Amino acid sequence: MSADSLKNLYKTLLSHARRFPQYSYRNYALRKIKEDFAAAKENMKTTEELDSFVKRETESLEQLKRMIKVQSLYYSESTKNVLEKEDK
Repeated sequence: MSADSLKNLYKTLLSHARRFPQYSYRNYALRKIKEDFAAAKENMKTTEELDSFVKRETESLEQLKRMIKVQSLYYSESTKNVLEKEDK
């Protein structure tokens, strides 16, 4: 796995996490992705560990896509968080 493809995976995960309709889920997902990649950067020693991490994060991306789709079905303006209403 090249550095560019790992960087693209990171950017793709962040991009999808920003699509969460609910503020708390969106911020949690963004924070979790950043923390996971920071920890992986410090702890990855072998290519097997890197491959395992990439596989796990690719599966996370697919799960993230499904979660966003489900949440968007049930989200409405009335369920907005107080912080989101101030962002207008």
